[in-house]
Amino acid sequence: MASPAENLTLSPLSVAVAFGMLRAGARGETARRLDELFGFPADSRPEGSPHEGFNAVTAALLSPPPPAVGRGPAPVVEIANALFVSPAFGPSVQRPFVDLLARHYDAQAMAVDFASPGAKQTMDAWASERTHGKIEQLLDSVDPALLTLPWSTPLEAWTAPRLVEPRQRGLHPHVVRLVSEGGAVWVVKELRER
Repeated sequence: MASPAENLTLSPLSVAVAFGMLRAGARGETARRLDELFGFPADSRPEGSPHEGFNAVTAALLSPPPPAVGRGPAPVVEIANALFVSPAFGPSVQRPFVDLLARHYDAQAMAVDFASPGAKQTMDAWASERTHGKIEQLLDSVDPALLTLPWSTPLEAWTAPRLVEPRQRGLHPHVVRLVSEGGAVWVVKELRER
């Protein structure tokens, strides 16, 4: 964090941009729910419409006005985005999706073998380089069991043993919890009545 002699600003823009990137790859019911949840404008394109807006916002932030005379240096604003892709999913990641992320989010796609002990170090090194050492650790750990989940299937269609409904109903319908136990990852989500 910043010392008393430095300024550091953190913004929820990074969360919004992550969901914009997610929306670029979402289709069907998932896309509809993201559009509804975040108020993304309706668009006939399957990748949705928030991308030009996020691009404009980040471009404006990255081009701050010159500093006022006698006010010190201009603020430094940098944004770093990436898509870390398992080699197992690599062939299913479509080129238009990767190109859209590069064009609108300046995000590079990088192959990372999440089962490798070096996966965490690869992602941490990327974060450290892109943030000039301000973020040295991107994640606490990488759980390769996440890769065993059927990500290409809509969540509503998942079956046991990976999808578990909570004992107590009443969670928000969009809340999903990933729980790692016994070498497996379990997804806990309240579903509509089947």
